[in-house]
Amino acid sequence: GNNRGCRYGRAHTTLSPEAKAFWEFDQEEMGMYDVPAFVDFMKGATGAAKVGFVGYSEGNTQMFMALGLAPAYFAANINLFIALAPIANMGHAMSPLVRMLAK
Repeated sequence: GNNRGCRYGRAHTTLSPEAKAFWEFDQEEMGMYDVPAFVDFMKGATGAAKVGFVGYSEGNTQMFMALGLAPAYFAANINLFIALAPIANMGHAMSPLVRMLAK
C-alpha cells in the first residue's frame, strides 16, 4: 500500500494536498483506517479469506498500532505479519539503561 501524502496517495476525493486538513492525520488514524483499508482491498482483489502483511519501518508502526486498536479484526483477516526493518535505532542512545536494553 501507499501512505497518505506520497505521490500515489494524493488523489483524495474531497481534499487537495495544498489544504491543511489533507495533512492532519497521525499514526493512530493510519492504523485505525488505512491498514484495514489495505487489508480489505487486498482481500477483495485476491478473493482470499485472509491475507499476509509485510511492513517496512513506518508500515510496522502502522500495523502494530492497528493490531492494538482492533485485534479481533486482524485475527479474522490476517494470517501472517512480517515486520521488516526496525522502527527505530537505539544505537546512539545516551542512557546506559537504554543502551543495555537495545543490545
